[in-house]
Amino acid sequence: MEIKLVDKIIEKYEKSTTDWKEGASGNRSLRIQQKDKDQIGSLELISQAVELEKEKLVEIKWYAHLSEIEMIHYSLKDMPEFYARAGKISKPQKIKDCREFLENEKQKIKRDWLRAYYESFLDKLEKGEIPGELEGDRLLFRCLSGLDQLEEPVYKRTFSKHFLGNSKLFEKRFQKKILNIAKAHNPEIDDNMDKSSILSQLYLEEYSQELALKGNVILELEGQSIDLSPFIYGLVINSQMLKHAEVHAGQKIRKVITVENKANFMSMPYEEGTLIVFSHGYFTPLEKEFLKRLYQSLDGDQVEYFHTGDLDYGGIKIFQYIKNNIFPPLKPLYMDLETFERFKAEGETIERSTLDKLKRVKEPLLQELIDIICEEKLVIEQESLLIK
Repeated sequence: MEIKLVDKIIEKYEKSTTDWKEGASGNRSLRIQQKDKDQIGSLELISQAVELEKEKLVEIKWYAHLSEIEMIHYSLKDMPEFYARAGKISKPQKIKDCREFLENEKQKIKRDWLRAYYESFLDKLEKGEIPGELEGDRLLFRCLSGLDQLEEPVYKRTFSKHFLGNSKLFEKRFQKKILNIAKAHNPEIDDNMDKSSILSQLYLEEYSQELALKGNVILELEGQSIDLSPFIYGLVINSQMLKHAEVHAGQKIRKVITVENKANFMSMPYEEGTLIVFSHGYFTPLEKEFLKRLYQSLDGDQVEYFHTGDLDYGGIKIFQYIKNNIFPPLKPLYMDLETFERFKAEGETIERSTLDKLKRVKEPLLQELIDIICEEKLVIEQESLLIK
C-alpha cells in the first residue's frame, strides 16, 4: 500500500492519547524521520508537503529549502480533510461506530460474564484503543451471542455450524479466544480446569454428557419410578436423563460420596444408603444441576456429603468447586494428613508453579493436607490409594 504524508500525519494523530478526542484543538507538529523518507521517497515527500502547504493545510519548516524538511506543522481542525485525502474513516468516527455496535449488542446479552467482556471493549474504546475484534467480519460477537443463548449442552461442531455457518470454524478460529475470555470473566471457571472442562461449563461438548453413579437412589421419569439399587456395580445416566429425571423426597440415602478418578469409583463397593458419584474432575453444568436437585430433595440434617480425590492442587480445587457450587456441607474423605503419610512413598514431586498456586489456596477443611504438600513438595494421585 502506497504511504503518503497525510498517512504519517494521521498515524501521529491516532497515537496521541488526546488529539482524537472530541473538542481537541490547536496546532501540532510532525518531525520528519529517515524512515518517513524511506517509506514515501525523499522527493515525493517534499512534493506532497509543498502541495499541502499551497493549500494552506500545513506549514513546512526546512533544514534546506526545497531539499530537506525538518518538520511539518498542521492544525487539528484539518484532520477531516487529511482523512478524506487518505481515503480512511477517522478514528473518532470508528470509535463512535464501535461504541454504538457494542452498546447495541450488549443490550441483547443476558449472562453477566459476557456483559463484563463487552464492558472491557468499551473501556478500551474510551482509551482510544480499537481492538481488532471490532474490525473486519465481527464474527466473534456472533459466537458470543450464540454462547449467551445456550441453555443446555450442544456439540461444539453443531454450535459452530448453527451460529458461524461452518462446523469447524469455532474450533479453528475462536475456541482459544473463548477459553481465554471465560478464564478472565466467568467466575465459575476454575484456574485448574482443562479445555474440555471449561467448554463444558459453557455448554459446549465434544461428546454427550454422562454421569456414572452407584447406589440406591430412586429417579422419577415421566410418571415412573426407577430404582437404581439393583445396579450394584454402577451405571451411566446420559444427558437426556440428567435433564429430565427428578429425585423426589423420601430417599433412603444417608451418605453421598463424589469420587474424582474412575478407578477409585469402580473399586468402591455398593453400600446400602450410600450414593457414589464419579466426578471425572469438574462436574458439567447439566450434572451440576442434577446433583443440586438431588441435594435439595434429600433430608439435609440426615445426609453426609464427602469428596475423595487426588491429594494435590487439582484435587483440592475440585473439592472447593463441589462444596461451593453443589454440596455446601461437603467434607473431605481420604484427603488428610494420615492418608498422605500412609501413601507418601507413592508421592510425586509437585511442579514449582503449581506449588506457588497451592500456597495461595485457603481451605480450612484441607489446611493440614495443603501444609504437608507444601512442606514435602509431594503430591499423591488418588489411584495410589488402591495399592495394597
